[in-house]
This record gives sequence, structure tokens and C-alpha cells, in this order.
Amino acid sequence: MDADTLSAVIRGEPGPVRAFVREFTPSLRAVIRRLLPRVTTHREEDLLQELMVALFCEDARALRAWDPVGGRSLRTFLCVFAHRRVID
Repeated sequence: MDADTLSAVIRGEPGPVRAFVREFTPSLRAVIRRLLPRVTTHREEDLLQELMVALFCEDARALRAWDPVGGRSLRTFLCVFAHRRVID
């Protein structure tokens, strides 16, 4: 995902937000399944929704924290974010 598209996601533009959710949901779901292998489908969906809300709350504060110059890909950043949130 390029910087312009991520900016559109942060602004809440519907098309880019849908693309973001479609692109990164499998990675976030994988983090949940790895950490909670016995999680029910219903609880997995709840956790996934909680992660998305956490990413977009406070004017997308968590997404704004990603620094592409820092060396981590956006996917890696999101997986680390998800890992920490699920553990909490």
C-alpha cells in the first residue's frame, strides 16, 4: 500500500478503507489464530473488529504511528500492533 492510499485510508475514504480491510484482514486474522488457536469463529470476528476499531480510533492514531522510514513494512507494523492488542 503506497503512502497516498494510506493517507486516503486515514482520512476515512470508503474505497481505500475497504481495500485496506480486504488486504490486511488475513494477516490480522493469522495473528489472532496463532495466539489463540482455540478461539471460536465468533470471538475471532469480535477480536478482528476490535483491532480495526483500535487502528481507526482517535483519528487513526495507530495508523499514523507507522513510519515507513523506520524499516518495517505496514503489514509487519499491523501484525505487531495486533499481537500486542490480542495479548492485552
